[in-house]
Amino acid sequence: MISTLGMAARRYETHKLTQEQLDAMIKKHSLANIFKAWAEDPERVRSCGAQLAIHRLLFDWSRGIPDNSTQAGAALLEAGLSCGERDISITQDRKFIAAHPMSTGRFLLGESFTIAATPLMRLIGKKLVIQQVSDGQFTGKSHSTDEAIESYDTQLRHALMGPPGYNEIVDARNSDGGDFIVYAWKNLQSQLTQILIQTYPYSLKTYDDFATYVLNLYPMPTGWQKSFNMAACVTAETLLMMARTIAAKSQSPIADTSVRNLEGILENYYAPWMRQPWKMFAANLGISDAGNWLSADEQSAKHPESGHVFKNPDIIETIKAIKAINNYNNRLRTEHPHVMRIAMARTPDFFEDGKPFFFSMVTGKPAAWAEKGTEERYLTDAAAGIPYALKNADLVMTDDPIGCLEIIAGEV
Repeated sequence: MISTLGMAARRYETHKLTQEQLDAMIKKHSLANIFKAWAEDPERVRSCGAQLAIHRLLFDWSRGIPDNSTQAGAALLEAGLSCGERDISITQDRKFIAAHPMSTGRFLLGESFTIAATPLMRLIGKKLVIQQVSDGQFTGKSHSTDEAIESYDTQLRHALMGPPGYNEIVDARNSDGGDFIVYAWKNLQSQLTQILIQTYPYSLKTYDDFATYVLNLYPMPTGWQKSFNMAACVTAETLLMMARTIAAKSQSPIADTSVRNLEGILENYYAPWMRQPWKMFAANLGISDAGNWLSADEQSAKHPESGHVFKNPDIIETIKAIKAINNYNNRLRTEHPHVMRIAMARTPDFFEDGKPFFFSMVTGKPAAWAEKGTEERYLTDAAAGIPYALKNADLVMTDDPIGCLEIIAGEV
């Protein structure tokens, strides 16, 4: 029997779970009102196991459903899932559209605008274009879809009119690619308990720095610190950036990127946030099991399944940062159990001898990408490290919900 997830055209299929099993697991691992429930009783949510948030919504390029789109949101809701992540970008006139890249070249045929330098009305209504996919690979060809660009608040209205209990993680980008907390429209304030706003404060070291930054971006309602659900994200790359920034400010020629020091930077970064009266606070730590491969002297890393040994300094730096994040993540669960820990079910891009690698979720082995610079992160191939994230995080953002549910069920 083949069980399917989502609309009739969906590609996600499983031979290992019956439709009844799949439906029951979706209900358990995609609770309605996840963030509101967490704010009231974290342990009750945690007792249901890892919750799934579908990265860029339930898109399917091969079937004409663009990522971050109204159609992808409808597919997610139809599948019975309740939590999605959507990328949004700010326009020149400070409006928002759903889009991951900072320019329109990937999703508008023959038109390439920098979103931050383009007014909303120049984009609204244009038909989205997606890359054609064959056997999980981009073909280099594009075709138009029936989906038109909408403002983000219009898209969110569509989602909130669906089944009750919808949750959304908003990944918002400003003009330089840094991510920030977005302004909550007055007519959506009643839905704040269902929306988690995610921010990547690359250069902000304290809560006060962040608050000043936000207030300068957009006037926020009185008392917004108490009414917003917040997520602070630190990936391996941003943690290393912090270490280098600290070294530069102290005029040190070399940044201390030992696991111990990186973990200390995380502690200093998160400490001010922990003192705030959030109804809910989430730490998006980009968890990956790669940190456990690090040798005792921090000079190399051996993949446990394949035996592949990484020695490239850039790779080792990244793996050290992952190890520090894992250590701090474990402490979070003990010292701050109210913090929801979010993981992205992907690993950083690894390069060895000039060749990029990803790690297969199924085999756990490194596989070389066909050509550096091509976009071949597609579904399962991009979703490395999911088993570790499912075990060590409270909410997992993933492009492969079926793979996650099969792992939870012990079928992989």
